[in-house]
Amino acid sequence: MTGNVKNERLYFVSRYGSRGLHIYARDSAHAKRIYCKECGCMASDHWTGVSSLSARSLSRQEEAAWLDVARVEFETCVFLKGMLDICAKAYEGGGAEF
Repeated sequence: MTGNVKNERLYFVSRYGSRGLHIYARDSAHAKRIYCKECGCMASDHWTGVSSLSARSLSRQEEAAWLDVARVEFETCVFLKGMLDICAKAYEGGGAEF
C-alpha cells in the first residue's frame, strides 16, 4: 500500500520476538492482515496469525521521521545496485578495467 489514500495511517506491526514492518492501512486489523500476507502466514492461525500481532499507529511526527529514514535507505540501495552493475559489466569483459 502506498499511503496515498486519506483514510490510511502508518502502523508499526510486530510479533513478540520477531521483526516489525511499517504498513499503511485503514486500521490496525487491516495492517495485521497485510503483515500476515507479507510474512506468508495465515491470518486465522491462532499461534502465528492476527491474534499474535500488535499494531501501533504512528503519529504524524513519527511517520515523517520514518519516511526520511526510508528515503535515505532507498537512495543507498539504488547507489549500491548501480555500483554492483558497473562491477558486473566490468567483469563481463574479462576484468581488464580493474
